This record gives sequence, structure tokens and C-alpha cells, in this order.
Amino acid sequence: MTHPALHPRLGPAAPHAERLGALGGQVARVAHELNAPVSLIAGSLGNLDQQFDVLLRFVEATRPYLDRHPELAGAYAAGRVQYALDHARTLLAICDEGVQRVGYVVEQLRAYARRPAAGELAPVDLAAVLHGAARMAAEAHPGAPTVQWALAPLPPLSADAQALGQAFANLLANAFEAVRGVPAPAVHVEARHLADPVAIEVRVRDNGSGVAASRRDEIFEPFVSSKATGVGLGLSIAREALARQGGTLLLSPREGGAEFIVRLVA
Repeated sequence: MTHPALHPRLGPAAPHAERLGALGGQVARVAHELNAPVSLIAGSLGNLDQQFDVLLRFVEATRPYLDRHPELAGAYAAGRVQYALDHARTLLAICDEGVQRVGYVVEQLRAYARRPAAGELAPVDLAAVLHGAARMAAEAHPGAPTVQWALAPLPPLSADAQALGQAFANLLANAFEAVRGVPAPAVHVEARHLADPVAIEVRVRDNGSGVAASRRDEIFEPFVSSKATGVGLGLSIAREALARQGGTLLLSPREGGAEFIVRLVA
């Protein structure tokens, strides 16, 4: 029996896409306003790092004089110069990490605002798209586990290859982030051809912490994330990209990790 919520032509895709589209202009403006101060801070930190190197070289050059001039050694100790030197670089690194984090958020917002419109449909090798999406996601997530594949023979799919690649790259990036810090991280991708309903089904599964039952209804909403460092746009963009070509994206209830199910018209 066909489950209505999984049928590739049904589901709340249109209202979801409309909400995302309405956010596009606002997101673009926010990203633009944030980008200028972030760039200014990043440039200033780079310059400050260079100036610190100059100061450090000067301090190191004067260190031999401390033994011959007790008054300088006393001033050096009283001014806690060594403490400042030891901690200044750490503080600069913390600031730089914070700026990079804000920069990442800004870039995610800009990517969301400029996401491509629906392209023309053409025959697509879904297996090739999946492997390409995995490479793209892995490049952005150093240390990510190797994807475990279970791809059955699949018929050519009439789809927008760019939109599909973006959707699956987002799903795999979500999985890579979910298993970060897990003792034995694992990400599985399975694909098969269904007879009833006639569709291609792709399952992306991880063994991370999963999604709390109380958040399953909102996980596809923009800016909703279960991760402390998440922006909350990846799943929304993936769902919209799939919906534009008659596909669906659902979160499958399961214990231990998360499993996302994609169904596309075969």
C-alpha cells in the first residue's frame, strides 16, 4: 500500500517552498549587513597578528639584557610580560575562530539567498550524483567517515542534476556533522528502485545522536538545527530542491541516529 506522506507527488512541499522563497530577500539583506563588519574584523585580526609578531621579536631580542639589568627584569616581571605573551596568541586564535564561525554563517545565508532556480530536467545518473555529493560534503568536513554504499541498479532519472547534487550534499553534510565525535562514526547511503509506488528511494542514515521526537516536526524549517553549531538551512534547502522536481524528503523515526528518506519519480 502506498503511504500518502511518501508518495512523490504529495506532501507539504509547496507551502514550504513558498515560505523559503519569502525568506530569500530578507536573508540576502541580513547576509549583506553582516558581511561588511565580519570582513573588517577578519582583516583587523590579520593585521593585529602581524603586529604581535613584531612585538614578540622585539621582546625576544631584549631578553638577553634582563640578566644584566635587574631593573629591567623587575619591570618585566611586574608587568607580567611573559603572561601576556603566552596568552595573547591564544586570545587571537579564539577571536579568529569566532570570526570564521560568523563568516561561515554569513556564507550559508548568502548561499541560501542565491540558491539556483529550478533547472531543466534531463536524464541523470543518480549513482554518479550521489558519489559527487559525497565528495563535495566530505571536502567541507575533514575527518568525515567514508560513506558505506548500497546502491541497487537504478534506471536513468529525469531530473535537475545540480539541484539533486545540492540536496544530497546537504543531507550528507548533515550526517557528517551528526557523527562528529562518535566513537565509531558511520554514514550509510542506500538506493533502490520501487515498484509500488514507482519511484527511486534513497536513504541516508547515520549513527549520531538522532533527532528528538519533540523536534521531528520542525527539523525541515529554516534556521532550526539540533546541533550547537548548526545554521539550520541545509535540510530546508534540500527539501525545497527535491520538491521542485516532485520529490519528497522525510525523517524516518528510528532509534540510534537519524535516517532521511528521499523519493523521486522514476
